[in-house]
Amino acid sequence: MRIRCAPLAEQALPPAGRRVLATFDDRRVVVWQAHRPDVADAAIREQRFGGGSWRTDRVTRMRLSLPSLLARCSWGLRGGRERILAVSVSRAGFDAILRQAVPAEFEPDVYPTKAAWHLATRFANVSITWHPDRGPDGAPLERLTPRFGLRDHALAAFTERWVVGVEDWTAWVADHRARPGAALPVPVLAPYPVER
Repeated sequence: MRIRCAPLAEQALPPAGRRVLATFDDRRVVVWQAHRPDVADAAIREQRFGGGSWRTDRVTRMRLSLPSLLARCSWGLRGGRERILAVSVSRAGFDAILRQAVPAEFEPDVYPTKAAWHLATRFANVSITWHPDRGPDGAPLERLTPRFGLRDHALAAFTERWVVGVEDWTAWVADHRARPGAALPVPVLAPYPVER
């Protein structure tokens, strides 16, 4: 999948609220991850995860916004998060992630009691946490973007079936690290059709 870039100001995105904005086409959705070199090298070589020190007994996290990921991993300068990957997930896989997502924080409009939420999170294969999205300059935006955490069955499906491509963006990140201004073209996002 070719990832098109444009400055955020030219993308006409909703300015505020919780939004599932993604880079996608009719077959794939791009999620962003930062990994240690051995995991990244194996994923790029095999076009799937499972090599290097990849483990399925832990949680893997992914974001839909590249600037949000870069703010979290200090533009690839954080130890163990040096390699930036654009991971293409099948639309069916991404839809399954959305369907299984349980809020990582208690939300009274979703769960009637904290006990009900605790029960849901205890058995959840996918958690979702909302964070302020970021501009390329690192400035927080009013819009919130999701971070997904996959474990157990969802992580196994991600590892074995849902990933359909892995692209290394580490060089792009290194090239732009010294000048991450607000006008920097970043991957184009659009509202993702979420089933209700």
